[in-house]
Amino acid sequence: MGDGWVAGPELTFEEAVELARYYPERRLAHGLEPGVAAIRRDIHVGSGARDAARVADPVIASGYRGFDPQVLVVWEPSEVAEQFAVLYEAGFTHILVRHLADEQREVLASFERLAEVRRLLGLN
Repeated sequence: MGDGWVAGPELTFEEAVELARYYPERRLAHGLEPGVAAIRRDIHVGSGARDAARVADPVIASGYRGFDPQVLVVWEPSEVAEQFAVLYEAGFTHILVRHLADEQREVLASFERLAEVRRLLGLN
C-alpha cells in the first residue's frame, strides 16, 4: 500500500526524465525494488497534426490549468508514441492520461487513437 510514485503533469519532459532516473536510485539505496513510477500527461491524440491543433490550440490558448504548453502531449499517434517512449525509456512504468478536450466526442476519438499509440509502443 502506498508504494510507488506518481509524477505530476506539470513537469517538463526534461524534469520528468531526471526524476524518473533518480527515483529507482533512491529506492535501491534504501534496499527497495524499483517499484511503480507513473506520470500523468494531459493529452489529445489527433488523427493528424491539423486535427490535434484544431482541438488543442483553443484549450492551450485559454491557459490550460496554468501549465506550460510544452508539458502537454498534443500530436498524432506516432508522435504521441515517440513522446511516451521517451518516458518509458527514462523509467516510467505507467502513463496516466487526462484529455484536454471538453467535448465528449473529441475525448472518445482521442481515446480510440490511444489504441494505435499502444500498438506502436508494443503494448497490445
